Amino acid sequence: MKKFLLCTMLLGFAASPLFALRPGDKALKLDRIRMVRGDAVDPAVVVEKSQPPALRAVVFLLCRAENAPATVAMLNDLERSFGGELRTMVVTPDPTPDAETLKSVTGAFRVPIGVDVERQITKQYMAGSLLYPMAFLVGRDGVILWCGEAVDLAEKIRPALDGKLSIDTEAKIAEAVAELQQLLRDNSEVQMRRVVKRIFSLEPGNAAALRIRLFTLENTRRIPEAGQLISEQLKAAPKLPRLYFTAADFAARYNASDAELAQLVAAFDRNITDPATRIRMAWMLLERFPYHPAGLRFASGVLRRPLPPEPLPRANAAAARALLEYRVGDVAKALEYQREAVRLLNQVGSEAELASAKQREAYLRAVLDLK
Repeated sequence: MKKFLLCTMLLGFAASPLFALRPGDKALKLDRIRMVRGDAVDPAVVVEKSQPPALRAVVFLLCRAENAPATVAMLNDLERSFGGELRTMVVTPDPTPDAETLKSVTGAFRVPIGVDVERQITKQYMAGSLLYPMAFLVGRDGVILWCGEAVDLAEKIRPALDGKLSIDTEAKIAEAVAELQQLLRDNSEVQMRRVVKRIFSLEPGNAAALRIRLFTLENTRRIPEAGQLISEQLKAAPKLPRLYFTAADFAARYNASDAELAQLVAAFDRNITDPATRIRMAWMLLERFPYHPAGLRFASGVLRRPLPPEPLPRANAAAARALLEYRVGDVAKALEYQREAVRLLNQVGSEAELASAKQREAYLRAVLDLK
């Protein structure tokens, strides 16, 4: 059912332009926006070098979408990670009551939320696109540096801050992704291969191209070809963390062997050093591969260290450590770490994250009571 819905959305999306504004275009002022939380971010204004923020991100989303709270949480985390260098804002074409509900369920966060009352701003930015949430990253001069699905925003911020994001390249990629969407609708396999190759030549591991191509290959049951594509992109961009998570998800869904998973974990261990990313991978391996020795050994090496001091990374590490202790049979210690995760998420997490953490805590208590 999920694949059918994704296919329907992608095909409908392909029938319209990918978005009206692209990298290199001037951002438009967000007129006639009714704010339900915080102050509006103006992406069109020029920001002097001596003043923050260096970057602004405007994300268009649908409030009732399942991923809306997670998107707001992601934006909140990005603002916290990059300090005053980044300001974000959510814009929705949905009615004000829906925006108020989103505000309520993301009450722990400060990301501004505005309603496009006349739905004109959404149209001016996104044209007829149906693919939400969509993000537009804007520089100091009010020029759009990048645009694409919000889930890919985090990868673009550091390159943009370091001056390594090429507007010319991003514009070419945007054109090619738009063409790829159209080819998906037309079911043009030969041309699709050509466009995907062009995108990967511009940006190895490009998220949008990889998602679309994997969707096509898996829907047509070309599983070995999909696996080969992931392997090729990992070789082309071995320092890109997202590709390892894509590979691990693929491996979990198609029952990778112990040797295949061990090879993937070893490559991740060699190439990815960011502590928070390693904690995320440890969690994924414990959750998705409970009976694979390579995943357990990696998670143990990453998690049996002092917890990081910052509240959210500490909460994530505590939750992962709880799962590790449960896997190795120490339920009492697992409960201790899970309680710490709940305590921290009560301060900095979303309602969904907190509810999930509390459910795990209750489960561990029940296991301990039954012993």
